Amino acid sequence: MRSSGVQEYWILDPETEAHRFYARQGEILVEFARDDAVIRSKVIPGFCPRRDWLKSGSDLAVSDCLASIIRKDEG
Repeated sequence: MRSSGVQEYWILDPETEAHRFYARQGEILVEFARDDAVIRSKVIPGFCPRRDWLKSGSDLAVSDCLASIIRKDEG
């Protein structure tokens, strides 16, 4: 299997709202953040969205979510 340089995979199922997160370790994918409320990217420093932001029907604006991530990174 060729990775094409992709080191992290996020699978978000909009129908069941199942969220699965995988990071590459060598030639295998290892699941992470299985039950975490905050998903901390393994490859993008500071990118850590909350799991509840990924649910359909969330009334949060994307700009509010990004502002929250940026504030955490700065502080």
